[in-house]
Amino acid sequence: MSTVKISQLAKIQTLDANTSNTLFVGVDIPSGVTGKITATTIAQKLYSYNQLNVGNNSIILPNVIAQFSGSSSIYNQVNLQNINGSGSGDYVVTANNGTDVTYFIDLGINGSLYSDPNYSAMSSNDGYLYVQGSPSAPAVGNLVIGTAASAANIAFMTGGTQSQNIRAFITNQGIVLSGNSYFRFNDGSIQTVAAAPFVYTQAAFNTANSATSNTIISQGINLTQNTAIQSAYNQSNTAQLLGQAAYNQANVTIGVDATQNASITVIQGVDATQNLAITSVYNQHNTTSLIAQSSFNKANNALANTTGTFAGDLSVSGNISVLGTTSSTGPITTGNLIISGTTSLTGNVNMNAATYMTGAVTVNSTMLLANSLFSPTQAALTISASPTVVPPANDGYMIHISGKNGVPSRIVSDSYGTGSYSVYASRTARGNVSNPSPVQAGDIIGRFSANGYGNTKFQQFGTGRIDFVAAENYTDTTTASQIQFWNCAAGTNTLTQIATFNGTSVVFAGVVNPQKGLLLSPNVLSGITTTLNIDIANNSLYYFKTNATTTINLSGFATGKIVEVWLTNTDTGGGSNHTITHGCLANNSTIGATSFTLASLHSAYLKYFSIDGDLANTYVSVNYS
Repeated sequence: MSTVKISQLAKIQTLDANTSNTLFVGVDIPSGVTGKITATTIAQKLYSYNQLNVGNNSIILPNVIAQFSGSSSIYNQVNLQNINGSGSGDYVVTANNGTDVTYFIDLGINGSLYSDPNYSAMSSNDGYLYVQGSPSAPAVGNLVIGTAASAANIAFMTGGTQSQNIRAFITNQGIVLSGNSYFRFNDGSIQTVAAAPFVYTQAAFNTANSATSNTIISQGINLTQNTAIQSAYNQSNTAQLLGQAAYNQANVTIGVDATQNASITVIQGVDATQNLAITSVYNQHNTTSLIAQSSFNKANNALANTTGTFAGDLSVSGNISVLGTTSSTGPITTGNLIISGTTSLTGNVNMNAATYMTGAVTVNSTMLLANSLFSPTQAALTISASPTVVPPANDGYMIHISGKNGVPSRIVSDSYGTGSYSVYASRTARGNVSNPSPVQAGDIIGRFSANGYGNTKFQQFGTGRIDFVAAENYTDTTTASQIQFWNCAAGTNTLTQIATFNGTSVVFAGVVNPQKGLLLSPNVLSGITTTLNIDIANNSLYYFKTNATTTINLSGFATGKIVEVWLTNTDTGGGSNHTITHGCLANNSTIGATSFTLASLHSAYLKYFSIDGDLANTYVSVNYS
């Protein structure tokens, strides 16, 4: 036994980078075993059942998983660095229902070479903080930044870390700007802290007064904007009154005698030149007043009520020219959009309410109908050639077209140019619009349905339809499909599948009644054939000539398939009668033999019938003379 004490052993100054190369002596109390253990094992199990506590401090907060503590008169820091300049370093906290793409908050900084088109809001070396919710649940995933104490504020700092770099505060009273700060809008205009209540009267007038015979809605005017216009109107009226008073006072002054005028001039200093200036101010303010009044009137006329939205329908009997993007979050919200005149839309149009277009409509850009909350009797877009339409019977209608009475309703798609054609495509996926998933076997990919009117209603699910159905679980390389035909038999309203077109076969569930019979594609073999290999699954009709002993071989046995063969012996020389081997078993033939002799210049007719997909279940009828 060794007599060396542990205290007498040499000190290990550093641990090897590979912690498995460092051994410790340990005692396992439950088993009573004294043995060796590597630093790797200790590291793997060190925090399995305990909090991670880095630093010589007690854990004082509840539910702590990891604590980092230290003592420094400057700062302590926990550093995360991604040394790849194309990436980023991130601290991510995930909700209980979070994934790699939803429900997490991300704090990070981009590397010096960072460039990701999916995050174009960020540039290289940008720091960021954002929350990822779920596109299908827009009410959650907000970023909340605030202070809990009632007197605490939120400060915004740019350009440095000193007190003079604070640009604004958010207090419990609102937003407070510093003395040199201002609001800048997208059009380049600036609103300073000390600016008048309304600065852009002329611009508002130009926008509001630019309509001639048309109504131009450049943007939604809400309650706040309406209040600003009202303020501008009041401000201009005040300026008008002040200018009028100055004008009157100047005129009175000009009307006194020379002595009085000199005295007043010393006291008031209003001469003829100054009077003209005052008159100019009056005229300018008067013009401003008229401009503001016009803007105020037009803005009020554009509003249906004080909330800045239309509670009822927006009906326009003239032309509508939309110069910008028209969105239901602006002037069109809870009501319907009814357009009875010619409409030219040059921007994007987003409509979340029902839309009825009875006049000519020209859309030169994207038109989006985005409301998914339409009632079962309401379509996203209704196009009607008559004043009234029968509403849909069930939910999910996106486009409802009602034709002119007494004539067929036509939908025409033109296509011009070599290789061009019209396409009506149905795209289907499982999952949702944000996270689509593969179609599965049996899923209907597309449907064309015909719905006839009964005694009181249109039939809800069609009286005849064609379904395009997935024949297997879809991947990017496996997309088998079939086309199903459904009809209602006479005296019923029950749909029955009567035909199915598969990738390589057709199945008829009903009776096939070709009035002119069936035309088969014959294989007429040229020259002389002495060996014929018949692929039953892929052939139906043969004709060939022979002048010697001939053998027929069978393959590709397909259940229920019939193949017919006509052959002629063209040999006229000596020994011109030749043996024909038909390829079936002897007892599976009408002649009770595997072959027969065909005389010179005679023909034979063979009819093969495969009943169960193999040679033992294939029969041949032989007719010859």
